[in-house]
Amino acid sequence: MILSPKHLTLATVLALAPALPVMADTPISTAKATIGKDPAATLLPIQKRIFTDFRSERSHFGAYARNIAEDTSYWVRNFSDLGKARAAALKGCDVLSTSGVKGKCTIYAVMVPKGMDVSTTNARQLGREAAQVFTGSYRSKQVEGRYGAFASSPSSAYGTSWNWPNAAEARATALAYCEANALIDLASLNIEGRTWAKRNGLATCDIVDVFGP
Repeated sequence: MILSPKHLTLATVLALAPALPVMADTPISTAKATIGKDPAATLLPIQKRIFTDFRSERSHFGAYARNIAEDTSYWVRNFSDLGKARAAALKGCDVLSTSGVKGKCTIYAVMVPKGMDVSTTNARQLGREAAQVFTGSYRSKQVEGRYGAFASSPSSAYGTSWNWPNAAEARATALAYCEANALIDLASLNIEGRTWAKRNGLATCDIVDVFGP
């Protein structure tokens, strides 16, 4: 998901009843994304092929960066943080540079939820996959009188918990699963990519929701 070209909303958080609101400002949408492109830029042949891969699945947030000096590019999608998605795409593009010259990559396209201005540069909402789990299996597994939690990273990692006796256990479990998933994603990167991702918080998770009596 993170810095790997194989991946991984406008409404307010859907209420759980009963629930303990934790991050009520974290929006959720399971709607497919729309893509905004730089109309003045022209892609090279390999970049065009990679861009076709990027746009094949509309999962916000996403970003596609291209190298203006050579025919290389990089993309990420299904992030929960648009700013981090843009930064990750630029870093991945730099890492893939065959010339070794850094700083020649620019954002060519972004993937945002339908209805959001494509010129937006920073926004935090659950990625489409995480939003689908939040509104689906996470909610359905909760047990009345017990506690559960949902955690999300700025990238596409998330973690859930349910049926715990108290909120502390539920929160810790969701965070542990989320951070473990984030680290698994980082395992496919090289040393430079992993170091950058950790330094920029892509392996750090936050609690989005706590369910409880």
